[in-house]
Amino acid sequence: MKGMDEYTIHTLGVPSDILMLRAAFGLFQAADSLLKSRERGAAVIFCGSGNNGGDGIAAAKYLLEAGYPVKCFMAGSREKMTSDSRKMEALLTEAGGVLLDYSEAAGAQAVEECTLVIDALFGTGLSRDIGGSYAELIDAINNSGRTVLSCDIPSGISADTGAVLGCAVKADVTVTFNLPKTGQLLPPGTEYTGRLIVHDIGIPREARDQAEFDGEYVTEEMVRAWLPGQRLESHKGDYGKLLLLCGSTGFTGAAALAAKAALRTGAGLVYLGVPDAVYPILAGKLDEPVVFPLPGNGNGRFGRYAVAEIEDRLRDKSACLVGPGIGRGYDIEAVVDAVLEKAECPVVLDADGINVLAGHIDRLDRANVPLVLTPHEGEFLRLGGDLSRGRIAGAKAMAERTGAVIVLKGYRTITASPDGQVYVNSTGNPGMATGGSGDVLAGILTCLLGQGMEPVKAAASAVWIHGAAGDLSRDRLGVRSMLPTDMIDALSSIFK
Repeated sequence: MKGMDEYTIHTLGVPSDILMLRAAFGLFQAADSLLKSRERGAAVIFCGSGNNGGDGIAAAKYLLEAGYPVKCFMAGSREKMTSDSRKMEALLTEAGGVLLDYSEAAGAQAVEECTLVIDALFGTGLSRDIGGSYAELIDAINNSGRTVLSCDIPSGISADTGAVLGCAVKADVTVTFNLPKTGQLLPPGTEYTGRLIVHDIGIPREARDQAEFDGEYVTEEMVRAWLPGQRLESHKGDYGKLLLLCGSTGFTGAAALAAKAALRTGAGLVYLGVPDAVYPILAGKLDEPVVFPLPGNGNGRFGRYAVAEIEDRLRDKSACLVGPGIGRGYDIEAVVDAVLEKAECPVVLDADGINVLAGHIDRLDRANVPLVLTPHEGEFLRLGGDLSRGRIAGAKAMAERTGAVIVLKGYRTITASPDGQVYVNSTGNPGMATGGSGDVLAGILTCLLGQGMEPVKAAASAVWIHGAAGDLSRDRLGVRSMLPTDMIDALSSIFK
């Protein structure tokens, strides 16, 4: 946004104060809507000395002109006010208002008398922890019991990572300008943002086209545009021949869920290889996939003697999944190594397929095919991942390091490719945090890869579809009662 603002102002010649007034009007519109729903429509605005504060001052002008009682405080240094903020103060004065000097007592009284607090202290440029009097003011705002509206981003939230910089305003509504900010989409920033309103301030398309973006926010429209079509003149072989290596004693559900999800996503043929000890269970449970036994190790898991048949089965497949429910051990390592060395199709490593790599990430060097890894944060850290600079930076670094597409699972799952593409998911809910949910995602993903989708788009699409199925299940059954099998059933509604 900083780059787009500068391009719009300095290259395209749009005055910066005009952009500020447009932003302030979006803030006013949100405040107007919130105040109209209250019996006593009064507002107090706390402004910093930067341009975020200028937005707040101009919003005070609009509120005053609309007939609302409003008090506007300068909580920052007047000496450090930007030139545009000073212009907004002049406009506020012309409208009959005044920019008050903040004091704790005056601010507390104004909050007591108002119904809406507007936070215009710090914007997207904040990079240091907040302390001192600012921290005390933010604490007072959060404990006020009033509705809180933040300008652009809640003060104290990192726009790049969503991290809390010392302390942060917890907003009920945030009005951001032109585009969402990364920190509003990732936890914990998303929890402080409240309802997000994106207000267009008129940044021209030309300015957007020259900007560099951290990533894209995945939407339904994007996913539907990416999904492969289905031709009238086609057969089952056209929709993917998948090899799934899943399950062990006590973990037959992982294999069943992955296979069912792949089929419900539209796979043409699913071959499910399982340890011989659990073959009778899964063969009796599943009708649609081709279930076949592989030699076990005597403990209900794959044995190293399964490798020869796995290599043979890999030859004509369009995608392979390894990991859900397979357990750990030397025999499992042999199976994963064989798939990495011999596969001629894209490979998904999930769950215990990923755990094999812990401390031995160089195993991935054996592969000459596209790889997708689907770690949750614990598995990601065991792979040597770094989250100190945020989830997006961590996923990008891991993708570049491994040469694999990384699906960093969690709220707002991140999908990153080795060439720097990043997608942030927009679907999903806490009801999906249950055993078996990841197996469903793995099956969806393997199906899309097997149908020929570009790996990073297949992964981002699978994550969106998985989350959308979770949201449909939540709406139908409630967040506490939904199950992974409900998500599989919901896939039919998504693909109508």
